[in-house]
Parts: sequence; C-alpha cells; structure tokens
Amino acid sequence: MEKITTIAGGDEIVQAYLGAPEAPGHVQKVKKQLAGFLRVEDILPGESRRITIPITERELSYWDILAPITECADGTKGKWILSKGGREVMVGSASDRILYSKTVNL
Repeated sequence: MEKITTIAGGDEIVQAYLGAPEAPGHVQKVKKQLAGFLRVEDILPGESRRITIPITERELSYWDILAPITECADGTKGKWILSKGGREVMVGSASDRILYSKTVNL
C-alpha cells in the first residue's frame, strides 16, 4: 500500500475499510465494512509513515445463511464464505474521509 501523508500534526487513527464482497443476492452486504485500525502517534505536519493494518480471512468473508456449516481455520464453526473476485480496500481517518482506495483480487 502507498504512504498516506498527514496535513495536521499529532496522533491519527488510520482506518481500513472493505467494500462490499461479490456475494449471492440473498447475502446482506454493507458498502463499507471496518476491517481494522491503527493509532499512529506523534506525526508531524506533512510527515508520511508506512504502516500495516492486518486484514484477516474472517474480515474478507461473508455469512451465507444458505451455506452448509463448516469449521474455520480458527476452530470456529459457521457459514462463513471467503469472498472471491475484486474487493475494494479503502484507507482513511473516517468512513467519510477516505484518502486512498484500491481494488484487489481475492
């Protein structure tokens, strides 16, 4: 991912969002799903930092009520389906302040 430069100094909460997955029509979807966040401390005005916000397989999955129950890698059971195809990843300081966006293929 590319660097994001802050305008103001201080601390910043960087948030990563996922766009809606490619899923069957009966699956409920949201336009933006919070996938992770990270507090970055003591940023100077105009400074750039490269950070990593991990996004797990669960966050890339959707719940399908019509799917059979399966056991996930973390040991839980459910109807989680890992989404396939393109998925938008958005980064910003709030859901209405997206500073970077890129579609990735899963």
